[in-house]
Amino acid sequence: MAVRKNDSIDAPYVGTIQVKYVLRPESAATKDAVTALPVSGDIPVALISETLNFVFQKGKWVGVGIDKTVRLKMKPDAEPEPARTTSHLKDDLIRFATPAADCLGAAG
Repeated sequence: MAVRKNDSIDAPYVGTIQVKYVLRPESAATKDAVTALPVSGDIPVALISETLNFVFQKGKWVGVGIDKTVRLKMKPDAEPEPARTTSHLKDDLIRFATPAADCLGAAG
């Protein structure tokens, strides 16, 4: 987690957590089954980077939004190509009931 001082009196600190992961077209029902999937450079993948944004208010960290970047790698020797970058506020994530909303403390 990266934390920096903020000029706001209401939120004197802001913090971010960056999560990076790879999505592959295969799926499996259990963690062990996922671990057993073969690793091959021939399979197209999506490289995902999510930055979860928080502010420190009234003595606790409060999730406020997520910035997400998706890059696609279609061939083993190819560089990943930008696909999209999105930003979502916490209220939008709650409305769509995303797993990211849970990370921001939005689950009711």
